[in-house]
Amino acid sequence: MQEEIKYLSKIKFNRQLKKISKTLGNKKIVIYGAGKMLETAMKKYNFSSLNIVGISDKNFQKINSANFLNLPIIAPENIGELECECVLVALKEYYNITQDLKQKYNNIEVLPLFESEIISPYKFRILKNRNFARNVQIVFNDHFSNKNSYFNVIKFIL
Repeated sequence: MQEEIKYLSKIKFNRQLKKISKTLGNKKIVIYGAGKMLETAMKKYNFSSLNIVGISDKNFQKINSANFLNLPIIAPENIGELECECVLVALKEYYNITQDLKQKYNNIEVLPLFESEIISPYKFRILKNRNFARNVQIVFNDHFSNKNSYFNVIKFIL
């Protein structure tokens, strides 16, 4: 739990939660990811301004009760049945599941709950693929002596 508290403090989650509350207002929300991070956040921070109608998790069968912190647990394939307007993804590594949920539920807004920084999908892919990033660095070092050219190419890629 200490690790989760440190992470939430590091990403200034209190501010993020306030922004999310203002942005989403009274929309019906499902939170995806019933893990330690969400449990810690819900115990430490005030989520009462959000209209959370359920918690979803791919391992929902492993959760021993029908509720998670007094909220109903639902299977990911049943999210659409709740007529929610937004899914908040409560995972540190949110990008892939966010994209999957957006494809599956194109009429529901899908956002990360814990966002350490705003990273475009392209930057995220480059950062995740270290070999690609190393190769790009080697090419730039070999072929670009002018820093301005280097930065123009980076802007183009990202």
